[in-house]
Amino acid sequence: IWKFGAVALVGDTEVASALGKAWYLPLTSIQAARILGHSVDLSRLLTQRMNAMLRQSLDLALARFESRPIDAVVDLHRSVRVTRLTHLYLSEALPSIDPFEACLGEANDATAFLCFSSRALSHALTECLADLLPNFAYRSESNAFQRPLPTPFTQPPERDPPPRMLGAHLAYGTRQLNAEFAMHAARASGVFGAAHAEALVGVLGEAGVLSLLGTLSSHIEELLLYGLHAYVTELQQALPESIKLPS
Repeated sequence: IWKFGAVALVGDTEVASALGKAWYLPLTSIQAARILGHSVDLSRLLTQRMNAMLRQSLDLALARFESRPIDAVVDLHRSVRVTRLTHLYLSEALPSIDPFEACLGEANDATAFLCFSSRALSHALTECLADLLPNFAYRSESNAFQRPLPTPFTQPPERDPPPRMLGAHLAYGTRQLNAEFAMHAARASGVFGAAHAEALVGVLGEAGVLSLLGTLSSHIEELLLYGLHAYVTELQQALPESIKLPS
């Protein structure tokens, strides 16, 4: 079912027509069936199964993000949008399915009342402090931060190992679609630009972005006061009292 959401996100009408009609609708329209003389509530069983698969898909997307640099937020945002579209299609046939925000909150560990932390926010903050700020350089011609060539002074931070793929259907639906979206993710790696910032806002939400910006602002202020201040002071003391420009 996820492939319908992935194709809808891309907006490729030719691929959508090739997929044909939603084959799962006749199956989900069956409310009950008699098996060996017993009545089985198929709608309830399918709803339970889809609730579990939605959470597994979102958990997989977050685990992949936690094992990669901050530029992978574009792929995370795309995965969440695909799962949201999939949930929308399923809710038309399974009206008692759990709300999407509830599934996302559970997978993201953001279910507590007035919770301002989550898996996505924690990893984004760690990557910004440990990798984006110290290791990326801003390039004005591309209006983006770009990772320079690796040097002994730019060691990548430790990250979680990549999750084991439990099935192609939990990502973008099929192996072919997974490979296609992986190429899109590869093109967005190594830089952090406007598209990455938009994806970060979409993933974290307003409260998460405010928390992230507040922490980054405090971190930069500490760097200026306790890090750069000592170097500037030593440089001022080393310079002569008066410097004459060459005539």
